[in-house]
Amino acid sequence: MSQVTNIILTAGLSEEDAIGWINAKMNEPDTHSHGDGFTPLHKGNCPLAGNKTLEQTVCVGAFNYLSLDRFVGIVKQAPWYVPEDVRLFVCGQEDEVFYQVMPGALDTAL
Repeated sequence: MSQVTNIILTAGLSEEDAIGWINAKMNEPDTHSHGDGFTPLHKGNCPLAGNKTLEQTVCVGAFNYLSLDRFVGIVKQAPWYVPEDVRLFVCGQEDEVFYQVMPGALDTAL
């Protein structure tokens, strides 16, 4: 049995370093993310509708048995250039839709 958490993370286009940092943290043994990290959709590695590429960073991931509190802590610690532009949306195993977990201000509590 699995317990999947679907994540959408959005940020400015210049945030590739922060996404890489998050992916590295997610692969640390004590994180227990059971996933490979985020896939940025603006890289042309995912087919999208329309005739242009995304002009902002949009990353998706599906993680098994993810500790959401720990994950949010990792996202808050990431080296963002413009942290107020970061948005985090989550859809848990039993959820019908995504909900916003983290507004742009990363220094606020959930």
